[in-house]
Amino acid sequence: MVQEVNLADGPARGVIILISSPSNKVVASATDFDQSSYGGFALGHAQEIRCKKKVAKSLVEANCSFELRDAISPSVANDILKDCLNSGWKMTILKVGHLEDD
Repeated sequence: MVQEVNLADGPARGVIILISSPSNKVVASATDFDQSSYGGFALGHAQEIRCKKKVAKSLVEANCSFELRDAISPSVANDILKDCLNSGWKMTILKVGHLEDD
């Protein structure tokens, strides 16, 4: 998918998340450049929340069989991600075009 950005609207703002295994191999990634926020969250925080859900799904899709990944709910995928992070895996969050407090 190609997203065009009108520079009159300012630079692109979004979030990129990478998940690395203990051997430092990137095993999952996700992005969110959706410019909508919700629930009173700042744009950057809303994008980070959505991106974390996407990267949990990406981790499951990259490492499970089709049958198993179809049976795993989003909340279980999130639990798997948390367990991986507690076992030495790393999450790198890159904020693009956001100010420090956004």
